[in-house]
Amino acid sequence: MKLREHRSFVHFWLASTTSNFGTYITTLALQVLVVSNMGGSAVDVGWVSASRWLPYVLLGLIAGVWVDRFHRKTVLVVTDMGRGIILTF
Repeated sequence: MKLREHRSFVHFWLASTTSNFGTYITTLALQVLVVSNMGGSAVDVGWVSASRWLPYVLLGLIAGVWVDRFHRKTVLVVTDMGRGIILTF
């Protein structure tokens, strides 16, 4: 069984790879922004990195229960588009 022959898997893999690449670029860009433009220290970079996980800790269980009621593919697309829109501002 060759996964490359399944069109749905290829689309999912490309979307997931693109999303992960964007996440890593954003993480690096935020750290560089804190240090270079805002004159932050290593502690400030640590606070920014730690704050990325705060929504998971605070809202993870509640959002998980709520999101399980919707189609997963729709949730994936809508959340990625929302994150992209937020990052453009």
